[in-house]
Amino acid sequence: MTGILDLSEWDFDQDGTIKLDGEWEYYEGQLLTPDSFRIKPGPEKTAFREALPGRLNFNEVVGKKLSGKGNATFRLTIKFKDTDKIYGLEPVHFSLPHQLWADGKLLYPSVGMGENPKTILSQFLPLTTTFHAKDQTAQIILQTASPFFVRVGLARSIEIGTESQITQKSNNKLVFDLFLYGSLLTLALYHFYLFGLRRKEVSTLYLGGLCLLTAFLYMMPTERFLVVLWPNSDWQTAGKLEYICAYLGLAVFVMYIASIYPQEFSQKMIWAAQGLGGLFTLLTLTTDMASQPYTMIVGGVTVFVFSLYLVFFLIRAGLKKRDEAIYSLAALIFLLGIIINDILYNQEVISTGRFVPYGGFIFILAQSFILGLRFQKSFVRIDAYERFVPKEFLKNLGKEAIDNVKLGDNVEKEMTVLFSDIRNFTTLSEQMTPKETFKFINSYLSVMGPVIRNHHGFIDKFIGDAIMALFDTSADDAVRGGIGILQRLVEYNQGRKQAGYDPVVIGIGINTGTLRIGTVGERDRMEATVISDAVNLASRIEGMTKMYGIPLLISDATYHALEDPTKYHIRKIDRVKVKGKTKPVTLWEVFDLDPPELLDYKLKIAAIFEEAISLYHSRQFEEAHELFLDCLTRNPRDKTAEFYVERCKLYMKMGDEEDWGGITRRVIYERE
Repeated sequence: MTGILDLSEWDFDQDGTIKLDGEWEYYEGQLLTPDSFRIKPGPEKTAFREALPGRLNFNEVVGKKLSGKGNATFRLTIKFKDTDKIYGLEPVHFSLPHQLWADGKLLYPSVGMGENPKTILSQFLPLTTTFHAKDQTAQIILQTASPFFVRVGLARSIEIGTESQITQKSNNKLVFDLFLYGSLLTLALYHFYLFGLRRKEVSTLYLGGLCLLTAFLYMMPTERFLVVLWPNSDWQTAGKLEYICAYLGLAVFVMYIASIYPQEFSQKMIWAAQGLGGLFTLLTLTTDMASQPYTMIVGGVTVFVFSLYLVFFLIRAGLKKRDEAIYSLAALIFLLGIIINDILYNQEVISTGRFVPYGGFIFILAQSFILGLRFQKSFVRIDAYERFVPKEFLKNLGKEAIDNVKLGDNVEKEMTVLFSDIRNFTTLSEQMTPKETFKFINSYLSVMGPVIRNHHGFIDKFIGDAIMALFDTSADDAVRGGIGILQRLVEYNQGRKQAGYDPVVIGIGINTGTLRIGTVGERDRMEATVISDAVNLASRIEGMTKMYGIPLLISDATYHALEDPTKYHIRKIDRVKVKGKTKPVTLWEVFDLDPPELLDYKLKIAAIFEEAISLYHSRQFEEAHELFLDCLTRNPRDKTAEFYVERCKLYMKMGDEEDWGGITRRVIYERE
């Protein structure tokens, strides 16, 4: 029967709660209270075919057209099985100003019902309401006012049960809502934190803003947390905030997608989203609720247009193999499906339910997952960048990652520099095509790089076929690294010999000194570098290995920095004054990796060679010549002895300079 719900056979303890769905009595244009029905004959009822939940919308009823607008009252009589029992009503989301009585008790009050719409103070408090049904019948009376909208009624069902049942359902829903709301706020703070760590990744800022707007959007129509936090707010304030969150959310979402795929996204679409979002927000703030349905129509069309563009854009990005474009497209289509469902549900075309808050949460989780994948790839790229800028360089600068390095960062440290270069590389490269040259260089460098790292050094840069390495631990590591390179070269040349190629000959120069290591360049292009005279000297020393015919030379600074020079096979070679330096530099040969017969020879003639060097520096060229010639006679492969024999002949014939001082002057070496 219309307006009566018979629950006389319903056992709440066994059957559970029940929704008050069905045909309620409807009184159009009247705001009635329980007292109104105590007066006989009572108010005139407007018969209707519609049921609650639902809203009237210009329906023809008994030859009369219902406006669906203004004030209205609904009444439902419930017949219970028991008497003198307390029942509860689940908190209801009323989208319009309302008042509700149960068995004469006012459960949901409003101030100003039936007066100026702007003065109605209807709130949507998340309260579990109860009433005491003394008899087996009780009346539920609902007043609704639609001063602006075209429909009156309920958006969702009112549910009744025992006090404990309704309290339990309400608490369960409140826990879930708090979880969802808290998760959205946590995600927002998390993405804001990520943006604070890396300001260039503006996508995290936009996604954080989207999380925050979704949280507020979810807060409005569910358990009405906003009204609990601000008790004096009214239904119009909550409604406007809900619209504003939706409008701003559109603009922020477009900016988020554009920040992920900036290559293809149109800047005009970004401006349009920002402009329309700002315009709709301004209209919402400056107009009353009467204008909102019409603004929402335009807003809905706008959302539809932007949605089509975003789908088209993501399809195009997916075809171009952009990172995670397919995932973003799937998430967007899912969200659009949820939005369409809610639009149809709000229009009462379908009765599935309202899922935008949950769909929005899932969508944001998907976007967080997508950003996580992008950050993972960023870390992979950072790892790749660190192959260009070694981790040891960052460590010396006191930086944990390459993205923390700024232009001008620099520190001063004591280090040992190693330069290595291939002799006669130009001649070798002339015999190869450019492709073969690259293959050869990479083949050679790939076997030498690990040797340096195994001795606690790191490669600062490759200069063609040359290697510049730094050792920040000790000079011994650098010297052992140089010896290791020569040992690895022997193995490398064995492979070249088997393949029919000429052996590779290299020179190594090592120097120790104070370096300034840091970054140079400009904002959009910078590189790591080392600035110091010690670096230039190491390069010069490497060049002089060719002049003396030996593979490994170290400076006097490196020699004295060694923990125990006697652990190595070392002999003094010369005192030189290189280009750009005023003070002479003493050079020492490290010959641990000489062939066995040459190594044995150098050890046996060590005293003779040392005396010859002393005589040479004392300008006793004839005596020095005889000793160097004796060394060369014993082993014609001693290129250093051969160098000094020729030098002594030159000075014996032409004489030396008055201020010579035993120093080889004007040593200039230009790298090939």
